[in-house]
Amino acid sequence: MVTLIPMFFLSVAIESWLGRWRLKTLDRRKVNQSFWVANAFTYSMLEVVAIAQLIQGYLKGLG
Repeated sequence: MVTLIPMFFLSVAIESWLGRWRLKTLDRRKVNQSFWVANAFTYSMLEVVAIAQLIQGYLKGLG
C-alpha cells in the first residue's frame, strides 16, 4: 500500500507530460487536472482493494 503513493505521483507526472505533449490544443491546466482526478480515483480504488484484502486475510486468520 505504501508503494502506491510514489507511483501515484510518478503516474501523474508522466501522464501530464505526455498529455501536454499530445494535446497541445487544449488548455494545459485542464489536461493536468484531468490526470490528477483520474489518477486520484484509480489509486483510491487500488487502496480500497488492498485494504479489503488485508482485512479479509486477517478475518480468515491468514494475517
